[in-house]
Amino acid sequence: LDRERAETHRLVVEAWDGGSPRLRGRLQVSVRVLDENDNAPTFSRAEYQARLREDAPPGTTVCRLRATDPDLGANGEVSYAINRRQSDPDGYFEVEERSGVLRLRRPLDREARALHRVVVEARDGGAQPEVSSALVSVAVLDVNDNRPAIRLLYLTESGGPRVSEGTRPGDYVARVSVSDADEDGGVEGSGISLALLGGDGAFALRPGGSGIFFLCVAGPLDRESRDLYELRLVATDGGAPPLSAEEQLLLRVADVNDEAPVFPQSHYRAAVSEAATPGTAVLRVSASDADEPGSPNAEVRYALEGEPASLALLRIDARSGAVSTRAHLDRERQAALELRVVARDDGIPPRTATCRLSVRVEDANDNEPRFERQVYRRRLPEHAAPGRCLLQVRAAASSREGSLEVVSYRISSGDPYGKFSIDPQFGIIRTKKQLDHETQSVVVLTVQSQLGNSSIYSSTQVNISVIDINDNPPVFLTKSGKVTISHTQPPGTAVYIAHAEDKDSGLNGAVVYSIASKQSNAFSIDPSLGMVNLTRTVFADKQQEYTLQIRAEDCGNPPLTSLLMLTVIIEEQKMGPTLVFQNLVYQVEISEATSPGAQILQVQAHSLDPHSVMSKLMYSLEPSTDSVEFGISSDTGWIYLRKRLNYERAQILSFKALVTTSRDENLRQNASASVIVNVLDENDNSPMFTCESYFFEMEENPFPRGVVGTVTAVDKDSGRNGQLSYFLLSDGKYFKMNPNTGSI
Repeated sequence: LDRERAETHRLVVEAWDGGSPRLRGRLQVSVRVLDENDNAPTFSRAEYQARLREDAPPGTTVCRLRATDPDLGANGEVSYAINRRQSDPDGYFEVEERSGVLRLRRPLDREARALHRVVVEARDGGAQPEVSSALVSVAVLDVNDNRPAIRLLYLTESGGPRVSEGTRPGDYVARVSVSDADEDGGVEGSGISLALLGGDGAFALRPGGSGIFFLCVAGPLDRESRDLYELRLVATDGGAPPLSAEEQLLLRVADVNDEAPVFPQSHYRAAVSEAATPGTAVLRVSASDADEPGSPNAEVRYALEGEPASLALLRIDARSGAVSTRAHLDRERQAALELRVVARDDGIPPRTATCRLSVRVEDANDNEPRFERQVYRRRLPEHAAPGRCLLQVRAAASSREGSLEVVSYRISSGDPYGKFSIDPQFGIIRTKKQLDHETQSVVVLTVQSQLGNSSIYSSTQVNISVIDINDNPPVFLTKSGKVTISHTQPPGTAVYIAHAEDKDSGLNGAVVYSIASKQSNAFSIDPSLGMVNLTRTVFADKQQEYTLQIRAEDCGNPPLTSLLMLTVIIEEQKMGPTLVFQNLVYQVEISEATSPGAQILQVQAHSLDPHSVMSKLMYSLEPSTDSVEFGISSDTGWIYLRKRLNYERAQILSFKALVTTSRDENLRQNASASVIVNVLDENDNSPMFTCESYFFEMEENPFPRGVVGTVTAVDKDSGRNGQLSYFLLSDGKYFKMNPNTGSI
């Protein structure tokens, strides 16, 4: 039976007997065929095709699928679903279960995928459902939603955005490829236009076909007039509306050696005395090169050309162009020197320029005495006996034949206190007074020589180093000291810091500390720091006072010593647990340049009774003139800087740090420790002249009269930071200056 073909069957059943005549009887029978799920759903088409724009929003209807099932009831009810195993795993589409409407579920991108194939299944509602499927092909229509892409490949020698100024018109600079991911753009870049903006006609684009363009040089380049070009490449597609992309190029023009050095003048003239010593500066020439600064093309070197006789007398510094004398000049032999200065750059090939140099040799008094040395050096121990012969200076002059003129000597500057004398005839320098290394460690004398009554003189410098001897013992700031400590102080506690100063230098000023005599072995001292430490507890000692004789001894030969009497008083705590600092004396060094707020030292206190329970410790500083520059954290004991320090005002600051355990006066315990801050000097003060201007008067005199006057400057810094040297920056022909004393 097939219910779908015939749902009911009507039969007529006839019965007859054997009589005559026959008698007949009829019965109508109606047979209704019951349904079975023997038919699968059938789609109207095996494949559906649809087209959808890539900018279609989610929810857009793609198509409607229709499947029929001739079965009855649930066997004929059709539901739709997408087979995710065979298609659309990313869920771009969804189908309505009852209506079969296929809709877009998420945005499409034609550039990522141009065709989607979706398998849709139709399933009936039978107990054992029948399933059939249909294919839906969705073609994604392109929308102009991608800008063109520009890619650059530089074809220059460096492979980067640098083009030589020697590049000829028509030479390639870069290969430019354009593409568009949209349809009809593609990799080939068809339908994309490319434009070049900027460059003032120096560059142009040349099409290469298939989305390829070449950036070429269109006109002459000159780095000296323009060394940087800002270009813009603009690619536009053919969409509606069109989209464009822009690429900026910064093309630097690389230098070539196309510029020669140039002298500001073609002829230089100078004059030099025939008395000038070898190395005397004559003049300085300078040539400029317009090529790229700092490059070899702009690096200029100088050389002299000319007659060998002139080249033997003058030379030029290859880099600076400074012309100086090479040997002694003689006006009587050669009164003028004519040379050519050649300026040559370091480019390849090099370019050159020349100028003319004329040097006139001026006459000088050939009878000027000349010292054997420009500088004499001697060492002399301090406190040497007056009259000691130090050295002899000699100056010689080529006097005329038969002349009886002799050379005379005198000390012109550097000896304001008259500690030296010189024999005017023989140039022997002797001491007149004892020298002190601590007052002046180096003496610089200027000695002048003069031939007869000539107005021309020469000078030399005598540097005398005053050698230190051990003539200063260490000196304590005080002859005696007293300190009080608790009888429960633990071993290792710093009790006192002894400090002695020695004015000598080197080993003569190095101080070593020791305890010369002591009543017990309860104390020791650090030999280099002078810190007196407790070596054991004094709890069991009945002695309430100790006297220590501290010796400070320098390392000179023979050594010198000083003594300090230190009294240590033992204080017995009567009640409660004892509160003590870890050290009775704290010492720290800090530069005067340290910024306010910087932490410099942490002081800490504790109880000697391990079983006692103490309340919170609170730290403070005892108010004093030395402690105003500092603050302390009441919780941690960190001491910090509140104000800037000034070494010139105070080199050592001493104050007390305090600690307390409770606000209740009946239960409060207190302790104190000394804090010593050594301020280190920084070079933070400039030298200052005592006057803004000096005015000296002198009578005209054909003979040099020595010291004209003295300028004085002061520097508040100490040590090497405060040592001054004087220099005369101009007019060195008629005047000289003593670098140590400031005498002119």
